[in-house]
Amino acid sequence: NANGTSKDFTKAVHWFQQSADNGVPEAYYGLGSCYLKDPAHKDYSLAAFNFDKGAQAGDISCMRNLGLMLYEGLGIPRDEKTAFGWFLKAAMQDDPESQFYLCCCYLGGTGVEEDYGRALEWCLKSAKSGYAPAINNLGSLYMTESSDMYDPKKGFELYLEASERGFHIADVNVAKCYEYGLGTDKNLTKAIEWYEKANSNGIKEARGFADELKKQLD
Repeated sequence: NANGTSKDFTKAVHWFQQSADNGVPEAYYGLGSCYLKDPAHKDYSLAAFNFDKGAQAGDISCMRNLGLMLYEGLGIPRDEKTAFGWFLKAAMQDDPESQFYLCCCYLGGTGVEEDYGRALEWCLKSAKSGYAPAINNLGSLYMTESSDMYDPKKGFELYLEASERGFHIADVNVAKCYEYGLGTDKNLTKAIEWYEKANSNGIKEARGFADELKKQLD
């Protein structure tokens, strides 16, 4: 019930705050997450405040989450340059998710000057750790015709790997490869199967793609 949930929230905040006061940086991540994720007590400002405290104290998860909140402007003024700085600090400490965000920043010129080479460098580091969104991004880099590393077969293999690791946007990318014959043989039946898989995994726009291909086969 709501009262029980509120008591649980209060208890969690109490223990995390006590740990934070005792000099445990990770506790700030717990506090920030409470205010970020609890539907009944959502407070972006308090989440950002605690992530900032934890980031300043050296907690990697807080650095990453503070970067995301700065990037989105949630509970704190939007500041892409400072967001990039926190992603970099966490990435330098081998955080795969932050390495992926750095890749995205360099690709889009977000908070830093656009730099394809550095984007690739950070994407490779994140992908080597098995971080599925980075593996998918790496696949897209191999699919870019204007790139020196253009290799659609490799891109297709990476999309498959990202999908196997549970990154469902990659299901759509695999489907597109089958639809257009990118890095694999063109196969509309398989494309439909992958679009339907994506749809069942929550990528709802994939249903329309599958239906369009079915019309072509009828």
